[in-house]
Amino acid sequence: DAPAGLRRVAASRDLLAAILRHLSLVVPDDVPTLSSALAQAAPWQSVLLRSGEHLVDARVDGKPGSSVLRLTSPVRLRGERGTILRGTIVAEAGCAGGSMSDLSVEDAGDCCLRCEGGVWDLRRLRLRCAHGAALKASNGAKVELHECVMGGEAKSEMGVHVVLSAYGSVQ
Repeated sequence: DAPAGLRRVAASRDLLAAILRHLSLVVPDDVPTLSSALAQAAPWQSVLLRSGEHLVDARVDGKPGSSVLRLTSPVRLRGERGTILRGTIVAEAGCAGGSMSDLSVEDAGDCCLRCEGGVWDLRRLRLRCAHGAALKASNGAKVELHECVMGGEAKSEMGVHVVLSAYGSVQ
């Protein structure tokens, strides 16, 4: 029952992708979890996480999934003030890249963020890892950091530049 113009937009993959780049999926308003948002997101679409704690791979029913979230498509992740992600984010080698901003990522295992490829713009992130590196970049991944804190405990560590407050924060 949609008008012909709307049907033509929906039929044009490129036009639809261009429009979706300007619309954010909001967790939990539009979709219940980050993993479900990424499953629905178009390449380069923004995903906004509301303030609070989120598991990187929580299931729709609210139960935890794995502790690893794999990014396979370019995405822009951002959080409201007070957003915490728990687990490891892996930007896979085939992923073109994207951006992450205004998030705190806390992990108790491998690392907070592992970029295996792509071009990544990271802004105002707090990456705190209990065992491994806060950030690990490999396979030609290009990562640009702005106002990020890695390792350490105190919020007062936030500065104008990247702050490394623990040995092994970056690999």
